[in-house]
Amino acid sequence: MKQQSDLIETQVENTDQSRFEILVVEDDEIQSRLLREFLEILRYSVREAPTCADALRLIHERRPDLTLLDVHLPDGSGLDLVQQIHLIDKDASVVLMSADRTAEMLVESLAKGAEEFLEKPLDLGELAIRIQNLLQTVAFRKKSEELQAELAREKEILTRYFSAETVTSILTGEMEADASGQTGVATILIFDLRNSTGLAEIMGAIPFAELLNSLMIALMDLIFEKNGSIAKLTGDGLVATFLPGQACAAISCAQSVAQYFQSIAQESSSEPARKLGFGIGIATGKVFQGNVGTFRRLEWTIVGDAVARAARLESLTKKLGCSILIDRPTMRGCGSQETSAREKRVLIKGRKATLYTLAD
Repeated sequence: MKQQSDLIETQVENTDQSRFEILVVEDDEIQSRLLREFLEILRYSVREAPTCADALRLIHERRPDLTLLDVHLPDGSGLDLVQQIHLIDKDASVVLMSADRTAEMLVESLAKGAEEFLEKPLDLGELAIRIQNLLQTVAFRKKSEELQAELAREKEILTRYFSAETVTSILTGEMEADASGQTGVATILIFDLRNSTGLAEIMGAIPFAELLNSLMIALMDLIFEKNGSIAKLTGDGLVATFLPGQACAAISCAQSVAQYFQSIAQESSSEPARKLGFGIGIATGKVFQGNVGTFRRLEWTIVGDAVARAARLESLTKKLGCSILIDRPTMRGCGSQETSAREKRVLIKGRKATLYTLAD
């Protein structure tokens, strides 16, 4: 008894049990009261139910962490009640109690879904240990569920900016997501909607905003389909990034954007929508991606030579009368894969440059 008493005292001192709720289902008032008082000494929160009906009501309302359940109850069998409890809460932890400890009773209790069977009269030391072990399992399961829910929330947020494949790589640790930023080679795609100011004046602010939202949803879907990521939205444009080795994916994405705008021109009932135009510049090179700013305001951004070059190419599409321009490093990155790109020699700031364009 001394060892049992010491064990219980140690458990009370070293654990915070008040966060757990235990339901005692026992029709014997004296037995129920003794169990409640003992469990409260261990700092558990305790509820009592003398019948199956009362137990089911409390389980519906409270979802206790553990149920101590007598086999013989005035309005039914505790064995049958185990199954009804699991219909309400599939993860419920149930311990059956009875003086009738036979091999058949043990087998049936486990078959019905009970996690433990304790013989009456109860050994309080054994009861304390069994309860503690079971509730540790409950705590681990709840923590796991919380982490899974948090992971799902983080994944939902990340999918607003990255493709599903990239999100999976980040969450599994295959790809680092350092908040301080990273430097590396990437392919940059910069998109800009043409004549947006004039369209907004013709259509009105709200209809134009609705049109712009629908366009951005479609464009982001096309980018994600090619495993690209959204680095920044720029009002009527965006900056997308493609990882090393995905230069062809960026070119393919630009082709899909062109096809999308062609379908709008052919199928839309809106005159302004049919006249929509765009420019895309694609460049490959070293970039920095990360937080820029001060403690007052931080913004995730992407900067570097490839970003500046892609912006110049997008701007140059207007002058050259095309919709898509691609630099040589991007075409080199595409390797031997076939594209519909055509070579175009131009002068940029007095220097000859070889660019590539896609047929509109």
